[in-house]
Amino acid sequence: SYHREIALRFDLYGPPTENALDFARVVRYGELGVDHRKEINAKFKGVTVNSRYIQVDCRLLLRRALNKCHMSYVGFVETDRNNYLCVFSTADLTATERTIEELLNIGIGR
Repeated sequence: SYHREIALRFDLYGPPTENALDFARVVRYGELGVDHRKEINAKFKGVTVNSRYIQVDCRLLLRRALNKCHMSYVGFVETDRNNYLCVFSTADLTATERTIEELLNIGIGR
């Protein structure tokens, strides 16, 4: 299935350019914590200890997108073990629109 092919390709070839994908890494099922294993078991069939998955650091992706918009103050408030609230403010309407566009470009809100 496609999720194995993506993880395998990433594992074999790595990121396309240096540090371009340092927000993601391939992890094996056996390396995951109990909570993440439960999530994987609920979503995928035929999981083994050596099954590979791509783990993404969403906070880093958000921070990079906001950095492109020249946000100096960005905060993340932990709402529970796996979720965060991203807090930032913009100087004006143009900055707000640029920020929303950048967040949409990385898939936030779609």
